[in-house]
Amino acid sequence: MAKPSERRPTDENRRLVMRLAAVAAGYIAYRVIESSSLAGAILVGLGVWLLGVSRVERQMNSAPTERQRTLQAVGPRVAIGMIVLGSFLAVI
Repeated sequence: MAKPSERRPTDENRRLVMRLAAVAAGYIAYRVIESSSLAGAILVGLGVWLLGVSRVERQMNSAPTERQRTLQAVGPRVAIGMIVLGSFLAVI
């Protein structure tokens, strides 16, 4: 049985690719909304990026520290708030 302090190895290359995919998704969301509202597009793009990175970190970090757990819990909520606010700004 493995000791609790030992971390399961993660595939850092896969983690990097997934982070880059989150950046690309945020950029695509930004470019789609940019024509209607710059502020809304920035908020939506950053929200999509933050949501993606939070999801990647939650899935690929096998033994997070206390600070990382806090960020993993708060990050998606902030990201969803940014997406909602950005979408609202893009519509009005």
